[in-house]
Amino acid sequence: MIRLDFLKDHLESLGFLELKKDLRYTEKLLLKKEIPLPFKVEVIKEKLYDSLPGFKQEELIEGIIFLLGLDPEFKFTAAYQDILLALDEKILPIISEGLLENLDEENQEETLIKLVGVTRLGFAPRMLKIQIGRIALALDAGRETRDFMNLARDIFADLIREGTDSPLPYYYMGFYYYNTGAYTKAKKAWQKSLEMSLPEAFDSALIEIFPELENKIQYEEGYDLILKGRYQEGLEKLLPLKESYDDWWHYLFFIGLGYRMLEEYPKAIHYFERALALSPDNLDILNELGISFTMDRNFEEAGRVYHQALILEPSNSEILCNMGILEYSKGNDALAMEFFEKARSINPADEITLQWINHLLNFNN
Repeated sequence: MIRLDFLKDHLESLGFLELKKDLRYTEKLLLKKEIPLPFKVEVIKEKLYDSLPGFKQEELIEGIIFLLGLDPEFKFTAAYQDILLALDEKILPIISEGLLENLDEENQEETLIKLVGVTRLGFAPRMLKIQIGRIALALDAGRETRDFMNLARDIFADLIREGTDSPLPYYYMGFYYYNTGAYTKAKKAWQKSLEMSLPEAFDSALIEIFPELENKIQYEEGYDLILKGRYQEGLEKLLPLKESYDDWWHYLFFIGLGYRMLEEYPKAIHYFERALALSPDNLDILNELGISFTMDRNFEEAGRVYHQALILEPSNSEILCNMGILEYSKGNDALAMEFFEKARSINPADEITLQWINHLLNFNN
C-alpha cells in the first residue's frame, strides 16, 4: 500500500457535509445521511453563501479521492467506493487519466495525493503506480527531506520485486540511485531498463548522464574505499577526478578524510578548509578539521573550529568530546574532564567519551 503519512497536514484542507436526510442524487445513487461527504474547505465555504446550496459531482469526487489518498484507513472508504462506482462503473480510470492529462509543475503534489486516493479504491494498475513514483521523484527536487524520494524508491522496488515486464521501474529506480549517490546501482538499473527495450523517448536523459556516470562511479568507489579503511587506494581513485569535482564539498571532504587517516595532517587541513568554504555550516567538516588541527598540534585553530561548531550545535556530544581531547592535549586535564562529563550527560553510551573519562581517572589516581 502506498502511504502518504508525511503529507497528513493536507487533511486540514478538507471538511465534511452531513445530510439531514437521505438524498437521491441519481437513479443509481442514494446518498445516505449517515455517510459524511468530504469536500475541499473552499468548496464548503462557497456553499455557505449560496441561496440554493448544492454540490457538483466533480467536487465530491475530488473530496473523496483527496481524503483517501491521505487517510487509507478512513472508515467510510467502502461507502465512498460505492458512491463513485454508482456515478460511473469506469470512473476510476477516467479520473486517473484526467489527473495525468492536467498534471503540471503547480499541481504535482495535489495530483499525487489524488492518484494515491484512486489506488485506495481498487484501481491500481502497474502504469498508474509508475506514474505516482515518477511524480514523487519530480517532487523531491530541491527538498531537504527525502520523503518523496523514499516514496518513489518503495514504489519502484515493489514493482521490481513483483516481477515487472516494464523497463520503466528500472529506469526510474536508476534516478533514485543516482540522486542518492549510489552510482554503480544506478548504472545497473539503467542497463537493465535498456535490456528490456526502454522506449526511445526515455533515451535522451540517459544519453546526457552516461558520459559523466563513469566519473561518478569512480568517486563512489573512492569514498567507499576510504570508509572501508583502504585510504591510499581511495585517494588513488579520488585524486584524478580533481578537474570534475574540485568544487564539490563531498569530494574534497573524503580526500581530506583519507589524508587525515594517513596522518598527513597538513594535506587533510587543506582539503577540509576548501570543503568548509563550500559548506560553511557543515558540522562533519568542522569536526574533522578540528581533529586534524589537534593532531597537527595547532591547538589555537582547533579551538576556533570547535567553538564555531558548538555555536551551530551546542549539545553535539562528539564535538564536546573532541574539545575534551583538545584540552587534554594542551595539558588542561580539569577542563578536559568538564567537556567529557558534558558529552557523557548528552550521550551516556558513547564509548570514546567513556574511555577518555576512565583514562583521566586512572591517570590522576
